[in-house]
Amino acid sequence: MTGTQGARTVTGVAAGTLSADSTDAVNGSQLYATNQTLDSLTQRVTNISGATSVIAADGTQTPAIASGTGSMAIGVGSIADQDNTVSIGSEGHERRITNVAPGVNGTDAVNMNQLAAVQGNMNTLARQAFSGVAAAIAMPNMTPREAGKTVVAAGIANYKGYTAMAVGGTYRSSNSRWLINGALSLNGQGDAGVRAQVGYEF
Repeated sequence: MTGTQGARTVTGVAAGTLSADSTDAVNGSQLYATNQTLDSLTQRVTNISGATSVIAADGTQTPAIASGTGSMAIGVGSIADQDNTVSIGSEGHERRITNVAPGVNGTDAVNMNQLAAVQGNMNTLARQAFSGVAAAIAMPNMTPREAGKTVVAAGIANYKGYTAMAVGGTYRSSNSRWLINGALSLNGQGDAGVRAQVGYEF
């Protein structure tokens, strides 16, 4: 509106109805809110257009940047600067991936439950292996000095914290040509081992 004294401001305008068929005038506060929304959308579009492949770069926060060929950066501030990679963070700002289903195929990601199960199996195998070594070490292998004699002996051994005990005996034939040996061991896991040997001396 203008007059003989220049442009005039219309004040006291109530907020108009915002709808598809409204013919109401809008006031400054309504227009300001619209401009704020447009500014936010403009910033988001700028963030997205500045990267090769991004997801969830919000408002004025640091955009995700995927500069590697065929790469994807997911999340605010994420950087994917290596080819054919997916990044969900950046150095010093790493993120966790949650609600991951158990992997099925060879190239699937695994979750912590699957990893813990594998670790449990590895621990079991390690205990069995270490106990087996202790059992083997504990088996006595002493030889009689004279023909026709038998040596009976006991042994105990420890390997990497796992202990086993064993008993065994060796017999030398009357002609001193043959040696017969046998032993039995038991480790802390309750596993038993048996050994038998025959030798001929010439």
